[in-house]
Amino acid sequence: MMAIKKAGLAAVAAAVFVAGCGDDSDSSGAFCDSIAGGGSQLTSECTGCTVSREGAAADGNLSSAAEVIPDAVSPSITASIRASARDGAVFPAGNLAGVFFTGYTTCENCTVTISTYLDGALQESGSGLTTYDVDGRGSPASIFSGVETTRPFDAVEIVDSGTTTPGNGPVALQVFEICSNGGVRD
Repeated sequence: MMAIKKAGLAAVAAAVFVAGCGDDSDSSGAFCDSIAGGGSQLTSECTGCTVSREGAAADGNLSSAAEVIPDAVSPSITASIRASARDGAVFPAGNLAGVFFTGYTTCENCTVTISTYLDGALQESGSGLTTYDVDGRGSPASIFSGVETTRPFDAVEIVDSGTTTPGNGPVALQVFEICSNGGVRD
């Protein structure tokens, strides 16, 4: 039986993460079902920011991260990163579609929304997320946040938006893995 710690989005803090998605060889730590695979795709858009290392957001590695970096002069940002599964791969309803990430203190009133898509059409979207503390178990990510799906999907997107305040802490949102059925084993 696995125990999973739950926390609010305010619990975002740095942690250490070394396990990979789908790797059940360790009985503790972070885990998820990767959306990455042969033919998978990532797309990103950023207003008031840039995205670096986009491919790391869905590479099956919970230690690598894409970064959303706010522009120094922009008072607000809206960033999205979407991971699409390889052609023909569909996740059934009942999965927890989500993302391992570490937030940044330079973003005030930030809202994280997770959406699912099937063949490019929006299936579900929510900001009332199920959130688990990672606490340094299996990834440098701070938390996993996800939305419980009621429809099948083949893509998951994270959208982060808010007001930025330069010089108030970490300057990048780090997206370690967009995946399905993530969590943390004690």
